[in-house]
Amino acid sequence: MRKATFKTLLFVSFSLCFLLNPSQADTLFAGQPIDITITNTRNDKFTVSWVTDAQETGQINYGTTTSLGNTANDDRGSSVSSKAHHITLKNLLPQTQYYYEIVSGGQVYNNSGQPYVVTTGPSLNPPSGSHVAYGQVFLTGGQPAEGAIAALKLEDRDSTGSPDFSQPVSGLTNSAGWWNIELNNLRTQDLTQYFSFSAAGDNEILTARIDKYSPTSITFDTAQDHPAPSVTLGWILNMTEMPWHQNQQPYYTGAAAAQMILDYIREGAGAALVSQNDIYNYAHPNPDSRDLTPDELDSVLGHFDPYDSLVSNAYDGYDTDPDGNMYQGYNFSVDTYNSSNPNALNDYMRDICHWMAFTVTQEEWWKKGALVGRPNTPAAVPIFGDTQGYNHWVAVKGAATSNNPAPDPLNNPWNTPDFTIYGFWIKDPLVSGIGENKYATADECRNTYFRPLVTTDAYNGMYVQIAEPPAELSKAQADLARPMQDPDNLQLVSFALQQTAMPDEAKGKTAYARPRKRDLGWKNIIDPLLLTDKEVTKAFEGTNPERPVFVRRLDARNKDYYLIAYRKSKARRNFASGVIIIDAALGYFKEASWAKKPIIYNLMSKDQAIYLVKKTLPRKYKIKNINARLVWQPGKYSSSPYKPFWQVIIGKDNWFVTQEGKVYKIK
Repeated sequence: MRKATFKTLLFVSFSLCFLLNPSQADTLFAGQPIDITITNTRNDKFTVSWVTDAQETGQINYGTTTSLGNTANDDRGSSVSSKAHHITLKNLLPQTQYYYEIVSGGQVYNNSGQPYVVTTGPSLNPPSGSHVAYGQVFLTGGQPAEGAIAALKLEDRDSTGSPDFSQPVSGLTNSAGWWNIELNNLRTQDLTQYFSFSAAGDNEILTARIDKYSPTSITFDTAQDHPAPSVTLGWILNMTEMPWHQNQQPYYTGAAAAQMILDYIREGAGAALVSQNDIYNYAHPNPDSRDLTPDELDSVLGHFDPYDSLVSNAYDGYDTDPDGNMYQGYNFSVDTYNSSNPNALNDYMRDICHWMAFTVTQEEWWKKGALVGRPNTPAAVPIFGDTQGYNHWVAVKGAATSNNPAPDPLNNPWNTPDFTIYGFWIKDPLVSGIGENKYATADECRNTYFRPLVTTDAYNGMYVQIAEPPAELSKAQADLARPMQDPDNLQLVSFALQQTAMPDEAKGKTAYARPRKRDLGWKNIIDPLLLTDKEVTKAFEGTNPERPVFVRRLDARNKDYYLIAYRKSKARRNFASGVIIIDAALGYFKEASWAKKPIIYNLMSKDQAIYLVKKTLPRKYKIKNINARLVWQPGKYSSSPYKPFWQVIIGKDNWFVTQEGKVYKIK
C-alpha cells in the first residue's frame, strides 16, 4: 500500500449528539432522548423514534395546540421499557400542525421549553399494487436484534420516476430480528404524492439501531430487497490473536509494542518471529538509554514486513529499502496531527480506526489482489503525552464504532462514511497482569491516553500513531461518544462502601463484607460492547465484586474514579480476574482490564503506605496529623490507573508511595 505523509487537517463540523467538548461539564442523563427522528408522516399519522442510554419507558404528549392534551405510547405497549423507542401518533387530521413533547424515563423533553412541531400531509388515494421490502437485523454477537428501529428511504438512481429521495419510513424488528416495509406507501419529501420508483435500478438506504452504539447503514438495489442484505449493528474490530509482550530490559516499550505488532502479522504470514533485541538493534543501533522515536518505529515495522521476501514481482528492488518495500505487503508510516487544530484529536482517533479497518493486500493495493494473512493491522501509539521522550508506547488492536470506517476498501477505497467512536482495545507492554489488556472508552482515551507529545523534536505538540496507511485518507466526520451519567452505579458503590467492617479473627485483621454479586455484578457495570469479547466474558464470568476503591486524579478536576476488582469465587485470596473503572462523580463506565487467569491484584493498604514513609523519617521528625489517600495521574509514579499510588501527608510535608513500595519525598 502507498506511503502516507503528514496530513493537512480538515476543519469539520460535529454532531451535537455525541461530540464531547473538553470545556463542557454537562453529561447526558440515562433517559435523555438521543437522535430524535420523524418518520412515517402521512395525512393521519407520524412516528417519533429515539434511543436512550438505559432501558426506559417512553410516551409522547401531543395536540393541535401547545396545550397538548393527548398521549401516545410505544408501538409495543405502554409498559415496554427499552433503549429504542418507536411511537406512532394515529388518527390525526390531514395538513395539520401538531405539537409534541417526549416523556422518557418519567422526564419531559422538548425543544428548549417549547413543544416540537410536525405537520401532517394531505390525503391521497390509496396506492395500487404492493412492493414489500424485508430483511433481518443482528446484534454484533450474531443474535437476532429484537426491537431494533429499521428506518428506510428510497433514492432515485435511474432518473425514472420521482427524483432525489423519498420521505423516511420506519418500523420495529420482531423477535427474530425481521423488519418489513411496504414501499408503495412512501411519499415524496413534501408529502404531496407517492414516491414513484423502479423495481430495479433505484437505491434503498436502510439504517438500523437498537441503542446509542449501534446505528448501521447499508445501501442496496430495489431488486435486492426480498430479502434485503442482513444488517449487523455497529462495527467492532478486535484483533484477539495479537500477543502481549512486556518490555524486556534494557529495551523499552517501543521495541515491545513493535514486537507485538510484528509477531501478529508475521505469524499470519507463517514467518519467523522477531525479538526485541532484533528490533532495537535495527531501529536504534547505538543504544543511549532512550526509547524508539516514531521514525525508528516506522522503519523497523517496515523492515520486518514478511511480504517483502514472500512476494516476488517487478518491485523486488525496493525490498532492501530501510523501511521496507512500499509495493509489497505492509507499509507502515508515521501519522501526525497538530494539537493546535481544534479538530486534531477527533481526526486522530478517526484515522486510528480508519487505518485499522483498511485491509492490506500482498501486492500493490490498486490491483485488488490477495489479502495478507492478517489484513487488519494494529497501530503503535505513544500515550500520556510523555515529557521524557517516547517512554510509553502501546499497541491499539481494535476499536468499536457506529459504522465501519472502511466498508469497501478494495472496490471503493474513497468511501469513508461518518461515524461515532465508542472505544479502543489496547495492549500495554509496560504493565503486566491487570492493565496489560484493556478497553477504554473514546472519552477516556481523550482524557487520559491519547495526548499530544511533549518532546524536543519535530513531533512536539503532535498526536502520533505508526500504522499501516489505507489506500485513501479519510475525510469522514468522526465524533467521540459522550459519557452518560449512571446514578445506579453510584448507588451500588455507596451501598458497598456503607457495609460494616467485621473482625477477621483468624487473621487478626479487619475485613469488609463483600458486596452481594447482584449489587455490583460486572454485567451491570461494564460497557455492553465488551460482551462481544470472549476473553472479557471468560475473565469476568463467575466473579464476585470487591469493595470499591476511591482514587483521586491529581491532574484533572472531576476525573476521580472507583476501582472495582472482580475475583473468582474459587480463586486464591488477593487474586483478581478483572477490574472495572467507573467515574466517581457521575458513575459512568470509563475502562476495564482483565486477565486470562486470576492473578495477584492487591492494592497496598493505607497503614502500610504510612509505615513505609515513617521508615524514611529521621528520629527527631515530629509526626502529627498523618493522612493518606490513593491518587493517580498519567505518567507519574505509576504507568497505569489500575496501580494508583499513595499520597501520605504529615503536617505540610508530602510523600508518594507506589504499589511497588518506592517512597518519594515531594518538595
